[in-house]
Amino acid sequence: MSPPLSPPPVTTGGRGDLPAYISNGLLGFRILEIPLISGVALLNGYVGLHPTARVEAAARAPYPLGGDIGIAGVWLRSSPHQARFVRQAYDFATAELTTRFLFEADGVTAEVEVLTLCSRARPTIALQEVRVQVDRPCELVLRAMIDPTDVHGRMAERLTEIPEQADGPIDGAMAWESLGALSRCGIAHVTELEGGPAEPEPRDGGRESPLVAGYRIDARPGRPYRLRQIVSLVPEVLHHQPEAEATRHVSWAAKDGFERLRQENRERWEELWKGRIVIAAQDERWQRLADAAFFYLNSSVHPSAPSSTSMYGLAQWNDYHYYYGHVMWDVETFCVPPLLLTQPRRHGRFSSTAAGRFRQPGGMPSSRADGDCSFPGRVGPFTGMRRHRGWAGHHGMRTTSRSMSPAHTRALHTYRATRASSRRMPPAPCSGSPTGSPAP
Repeated sequence: MSPPLSPPPVTTGGRGDLPAYISNGLLGFRILEIPLISGVALLNGYVGLHPTARVEAAARAPYPLGGDIGIAGVWLRSSPHQARFVRQAYDFATAELTTRFLFEADGVTAEVEVLTLCSRARPTIALQEVRVQVDRPCELVLRAMIDPTDVHGRMAERLTEIPEQADGPIDGAMAWESLGALSRCGIAHVTELEGGPAEPEPRDGGRESPLVAGYRIDARPGRPYRLRQIVSLVPEVLHHQPEAEATRHVSWAAKDGFERLRQENRERWEELWKGRIVIAAQDERWQRLADAAFFYLNSSVHPSAPSSTSMYGLAQWNDYHYYYGHVMWDVETFCVPPLLLTQPRRHGRFSSTAAGRFRQPGGMPSSRADGDCSFPGRVGPFTGMRRHRGWAGHHGMRTTSRSMSPAHTRALHTYRATRASSRRMPPAPCSGSPTGSPAP
């Protein structure tokens, strides 16, 4: 099968377009044209009080893939006008985003390439590699950071020395509590530098400051230096001590290494693309649209996500309310059928969310004159209770079960058929296990 058609690379910045979006269904990021400057991070199951609507809403988390570059004491973050965007490109086949830009300071030009991805194999994990090459000898400092700047909420815990629950060296971890204390999330990161000798740059700005890991390098022209970041984000709904769980996840990932994690993600996407819809049309535009729809739908859902998928997935930006990350009835109605073919395990998350509304006071179905059963058409991603803008009004109040039942009926039939098939089929040998026994 031919590879999916990725969109053309973007080579002109400052056009008012939405930032690039990458996600695996649990993690979601808006990546800026200069990716080391913090964008937006969302985490499925992590919610807070919306600062103006005052309702439960998807909340921004501290940005875990931030960074900085220093050349002779001139910093990218304090002098962003010294950076020049060159190119940004998606690879739909692997769900990787690659960005290139130049940074000039003190007569030195640094060519920077940033690779970013969210792991489908390990859904709490995101990866980033910053490759820098200078044209003159200089003192170069590369920093990776978890940045809570301008994020509503408060620092609940900040750790630069990790207790014994980590299975390897961790650069730092934090627990962040959302506005209104509706939930918390944990974030941890591990970094490494490749390309030459480097000295760690200790930097701790105190409890409320970003977590920073830095490296100081006597850089030589033509030699590439790579700063690799492995980060984990865990919502409290998945673990009552999310910062501890994030340190465990990131330490396990670091043991396997960046390249293995990247390859695992590529393999998962290769399997997903086996369900690609091929359109026989002379105009390639139709195939591009189909590939984009397939990519963004499958990017936005994952079996490990604790909440159902909201209207825009995890792709919020500052230009719109994006329905506050609320879960809508029409997402379940229209998204479950195609996902039965590409991610048959994922339907359970949609179905369990709908079923959970029976058990929530705000999600109880209401009776109607025609005898049908109706549900809230819009619910909070964490509680499953009715949510809509404002505390009064009728918008999004009720949705008939007739629109949802066909999708969930198909989901149930598929689930039963899959279970029956798995009972008839012998277990397949596990890759990487010579004896065929399950891997640990």
